[in-house]
Amino acid sequence: MVVGLLAVVVVLGAWQFRVRGDVPSAYGAWLWLRSWWPAVGGGLVLLVVLGLVWPRSATRQPHDWSRTTAVVSAFTAVAALVFTALSLDATREQVAVSEQAQITDRFTKAVEQVGVKGADRVHLRIGGIYALERVADDSERDRPAVVELLSAFIRDTSPRLPDRPCDKVAPDVQAAFTVLGRRPPHVRGDPIRVVDLRGTCLVELWALDADLTYVVLGDANLDRASLGRVKLGPVTFNRTSLRGAHASGVDFRGSWALDGTDFTGATLGSANFEGVDLSGARFEGADLTGAKHNGSTKTTGATKDSATKGAWW
Repeated sequence: MVVGLLAVVVVLGAWQFRVRGDVPSAYGAWLWLRSWWPAVGGGLVLLVVLGLVWPRSATRQPHDWSRTTAVVSAFTAVAALVFTALSLDATREQVAVSEQAQITDRFTKAVEQVGVKGADRVHLRIGGIYALERVADDSERDRPAVVELLSAFIRDTSPRLPDRPCDKVAPDVQAAFTVLGRRPPHVRGDPIRVVDLRGTCLVELWALDADLTYVVLGDANLDRASLGRVKLGPVTFNRTSLRGAHASGVDFRGSWALDGTDFTGATLGSANFEGVDLSGARFEGADLTGAKHNGSTKTTGATKDSATKGAWW
């Protein structure tokens, strides 16, 4: 009988592992134990009792019930520990579900704040923007959605229109750009998520120490923007207006495109243009003192004037 019961337990275990072949064996064992632990515990106790009783009953020897009681108590304690572990695991799952629900609620409320209209509600929009940053910090799964939402907010709120000059960047747009500029760096092997800010008005933008990796700024207006110590590669600046921008010491080597960029009156001292395509770029009145370049730097069609400082072509 004991052998038969043991064989049944082994067969059931083998069948369970075969059914759960899509998960690692250790995790499969844990899932199996979570579902079958009462039967396993009862079967083990029964096997122990039968193992103690059967041989003695077969030889008609008096049974030592104190020993049996001690063994059953030990197995009961083990079962209690297993039950406690399973309860803790279930509690962790409930906490995780609760945390996800809270993050979803926070995300929804933050989006509602960002969507509030009116110049007198700018503080609510800024609060929603920084609330979204907290959501992105707490939930890696929601981070791409936050980045896309803030990018769309900048594009919709501050578009560059051909028939209207750009105003100074609004406080809420500045806040959204600040959050995008300090998002976690891209990890090699992860999907590349491009931040699309094409055709936007970002005049007098404050972007010190911002990470502009994989940011597309083509046809955007960043006149008089402060770009000190920004991380640029890879980034797109083709046909971007950077008139009067402060970009001293900026390393432009990682840029995807700088052709047709307007650097008129920009401060570019000690900037690095080695291997960069500057075809058609404008440098009238720009300060290029100490700017780095090499034989791969393309300046075909690039313009300058008598007020340009440090031009090498």
